[in-house]
Amino acid sequence: MSMRFQRGITLGGMMRFCVFAAVLAVVGMKLFPVFSEGFKVKSSMIYVAKQPGAEGLSSLDAAKAMAKNLQINGVSNNGMDNHLVLVKIIKIAKTSKGPEMSLPYDISAPIMDNPFGMGKLDAVLHFNYTVILGGSGHTKE
Repeated sequence: MSMRFQRGITLGGMMRFCVFAAVLAVVGMKLFPVFSEGFKVKSSMIYVAKQPGAEGLSSLDAAKAMAKNLQINGVSNNGMDNHLVLVKIIKIAKTSKGPEMSLPYDISAPIMDNPFGMGKLDAVLHFNYTVILGGSGHTKE
C-alpha cells in the first residue's frame, strides 16, 4: 500500500494529545472553585443591592449584609465573611444612576507545587464587581 491511502494518528500523536488533555483537565479542575467563588461574591452583591432600602446603605451596613450573605454562601477566603475586612474594601459612590457599590476581589489558587524546580505556580484572578444599589441591582463589570 502506498502512503497516500493510509490515514489516522500515530501512537506518539495520541499520547501527546492525551497528556495535553490531562493537563488542561487538571488546570480546569483547579480553577473551577476560584471562578465559582467569584460568582458567589457577585451574587451576594446583587442580593444586597436588591434589598429594600439598599440605596440608603452605608459602607458598614453594606459590609455587614455582604458578610452575612457570604457566610451563607460558604465564602470565607481572605476573611471575606468578616464585615470588618469588607468595610475597608467596599466602596459606595453616588452616580447619576444611583448609588453604586463596588468590590475589588483578588483570589489565588495553587496550580502546581514546584513544577520543574521553579517554585510554586499560582493563578491569581482579580474580579472587580460593581452593582447599583436599589431597584434590580444591575451589575457593571
